[in-house]
Amino acid sequence: MVLRGPARRRAVEDDDQTVQLIIEPRSSGGLLPALAAAAIIIGAGIGGALLMWPPNAAPSNAELAASRPPTTAPSSAAAEPATLRQQAAADADTVRGLAGQWVPQLSAESTELAVDGVRYDEARILANFRELHATFPEAALLRSDDYRSFTRPGYWVVVLARSFDDAAAANAWCDRQGLDPDDCFAKRLSRTSGPKGNTVTRR
Repeated sequence: MVLRGPARRRAVEDDDQTVQLIIEPRSSGGLLPALAAAAIIIGAGIGGALLMWPPNAAPSNAELAASRPPTTAPSSAAAEPATLRQQAAADADTVRGLAGQWVPQLSAESTELAVDGVRYDEARILANFRELHATFPEAALLRSDDYRSFTRPGYWVVVLARSFDDAAAANAWCDRQGLDPDDCFAKRLSRTSGPKGNTVTRR
């Protein structure tokens, strides 16, 4: 509660509501002659209900603002995965649904291998995935260890999470995107069969 007058101001708050009393003199005659010569504004509760006494008293804009409850900032969007393992876990269900299907493979990188003299750490591999995902929102990340159709374990592989009828159709998609043959080719994901017959390059 806030009582505002020419000589006194007091505030009282509890856990459930804040009540604001604003008393303004209606004359310039010095002391307030009676409560009837005052405007009382009560702003209470989460709903921001505004009660006036007397009924014909008009609050100022500042008084209206003070009577309203604070607004709550909208919650931020869910944070994107911070590590490769978190990203692969987030994409795991999507990738499992592609088992036995032909998909375009967009990237395969390992922290144990240097590419053009550059060794990729996990942060750089994750950054590359995000770049691909920005261009191709259906991009999904997987670990080559989880699928027998990859020749080598230990690779972080990016595939397009869209199945095609055959390897030729997956490679045709790569052609339409103008991607280099080394950067995009048909791959069939399998947990049971090995690499033979599950990779078709564009060369």
